[in-house]
Amino acid sequence: MDLTYDFRTTSSILCGVLCGERNAVKYTFNSNTNKCTLYGEGYGTASSTNTFHLFPSQDSLEDVATGKPASASSVYLLNIASMAVDTIETDDSMFHSAVDDSQPWWLLDLGETRVIHEVQILPRRNCCHYRFHDIDIRIGDVQPANGDFSSFTPFSTYKGPYSAALGRLSCARGDGLSGRFVVIMRVIRNGPDDYPLHIADVNIFVQK
Repeated sequence: MDLTYDFRTTSSILCGVLCGERNAVKYTFNSNTNKCTLYGEGYGTASSTNTFHLFPSQDSLEDVATGKPASASSVYLLNIASMAVDTIETDDSMFHSAVDDSQPWWLLDLGETRVIHEVQILPRRNCCHYRFHDIDIRIGDVQPANGDFSSFTPFSTYKGPYSAALGRLSCARGDGLSGRFVVIMRVIRNGPDDYPLHIADVNIFVQK
């Protein structure tokens, strides 16, 4: 969840301290206005402030996901993988894995290696919120032929379960992670009705 909160501080260090105190996901600091912006306050994990990285300003990032080639472990009816990276952000245009796929995954090919700072996911909201949980996001440079992504580097995890009130989920790394392929996959399942993976929209932000 990427809600923003603005404060006035005297330095980037103090902004980082505030980020830690409020358990925000990330922060930016504008030295011209002394404005400290926290993203997702309360949704980060408690951490010592010296482990925080200043997140790149929004002006230095671009979304490169839209229209890129997407694939998946399976597809339900006409809900193909590319529907998660089209320009339609509603549940009418979403990726939906097959109902009997016990290890569903969705993969995007950026076409080249980029430094990825943030992955935003909009799960399905009109039904079955409980199905989006225990999600791994991993980054790699070579797509495996057997669907085994253990060689990919972990980028972020989402425990869940998801609720429609959360809106778009923001998974961010200030230090960034280099790779060409981004995979979103379920790693824990709770039963047959919990198998499908539903994704309405994905955004991937990299350095310009």
